[in-house]
Amino acid sequence: MRDEVVVDEARAMASQRKLPEDWLNTRATPWMPPLPEGALQRGDGPGLHITYAADEFLLATKLVAQRRKDASDIVALAGRLHMENASADELEQVIYR
Repeated sequence: MRDEVVVDEARAMASQRKLPEDWLNTRATPWMPPLPEGALQRGDGPGLHITYAADEFLLATKLVAQRRKDASDIVALAGRLHMENASADELEQVIYR
């Protein structure tokens, strides 16, 4: 029920802002683990509560997806994590952490 409310609101926002109806990607939901300890959060007040993934988690998911369109994101995330010179083995370890 809760997820349906979010998807419905995302569709309404898409209509208002001329975004694709499926701009909020729900296809990754089956692969989302429970929130890890130390998940990054924004806002403590009433209203929308936002939790977002840490850079290391985002890097791992993009490495697993192996999509060409994620290449620039992978480079940027590796840089933010001071892994710009990481070997393939070191990048693979990010996936299994």
